[in-house]
Amino acid sequence: LRASAGRGWRTPNQVAENFGYLVSGRNVVLNPNVRPEISWSYGLSAAYDFLLLGMKAQFVTDYYRTDFQNQLVMDAEH
Repeated sequence: LRASAGRGWRTPNQVAENFGYLVSGRNVVLNPNVRPEISWSYGLSAAYDFLLLGMKAQFVTDYYRTDFQNQLVMDAEH
């Protein structure tokens, strides 16, 4: 059984990550106050070793989740 957790951050690039909107006829308004995105990741992993037909086998199950703060989301409707 293994548990893990961590925190990460990055500064999103509004132009590079949404390049497809620039080639359409839509107006593009960039947010000048972009803050870094912060993510918290945590999860569990369990592994079980056993013999199957005389050979070594392993069953592994994982559950991981990531929660974001200050996530940049493009609004293509307005």
